[in-house]
Amino acid sequence: MLLKKTRELKTSDIVVGALGALFMVGSLFGSVYPVPAAPYNYFPYGFAAYMVLGFIWYSFLKVRSPQILAGIEHDLEVAVMPAMK
Repeated sequence: MLLKKTRELKTSDIVVGALGALFMVGSLFGSVYPVPAAPYNYFPYGFAAYMVLGFIWYSFLKVRSPQILAGIEHDLEVAVMPAMK
């Protein structure tokens, strides 16, 4: 998104991003099939629960305290701008 916003997005960036996503999906699939021995079989489900809790927390902040998310966005933009120069 940042590269597109700054008009620096190249085809190679898209290809590398797509390959990275493909490899991550492959590793996710490999962690649940074939089913590993305990306790490793619980890790993907624990991670999924952690992601769901994070999404619930984000949704809660978005509804109840959008100024916190706006502050985080501002801080990230301020941190990125000096690096772009």
